[in-house]
Amino acid sequence: MLRGMLPSMAPRQLCLACRRCRWLSADPAVPPTPKPAYPVPVGDLDAARAFALSLPGATEEPHFDMSSFRVRGKIFATVPPDDEHLHVFVDEGEVHAAVAEDPAAFEPLLWGQRLRGLRVRIAAAPNHRIAELLEESWRRRAPPRLAAERDAERGLPG
Repeated sequence: MLRGMLPSMAPRQLCLACRRCRWLSADPAVPPTPKPAYPVPVGDLDAARAFALSLPGATEEPHFDMSSFRVRGKIFATVPPDDEHLHVFVDEGEVHAAVAEDPAAFEPLLWGQRLRGLRVRIAAAPNHRIAELLEESWRRRAPPRLAAERDAERGLPG
């Protein structure tokens, strides 16, 4: 693989007419159409906050220089002061899956040498994925009664 190329990128060729590089396509006369980096709506902090606070028993409280989302006093997510990221405390398997899915939106959250969760770049992550991660993190901290209440709200068997 050429240096700097992603595995999903098509090889490039030099266009003899204009002497500029362009993507190979089925019809060389048709210029390629650029694809949006994120075809689904991107997330925003207000949507993430609204979803986190919609979970049963969830509250928002200060945590040093950050804002934190808690259930029964246990933190399940934090918002650093830059308001561009979200720290979500999910298990190691979910961290690796999310990073593999979209490294531009997700990165491991390390404290010292220990993996603690996922750092989400809010502007790059889809709303539905942020919601999934927040709910998973909430479920890890919520008591069984609140998790059952959430399942009942969604019509899932308890």
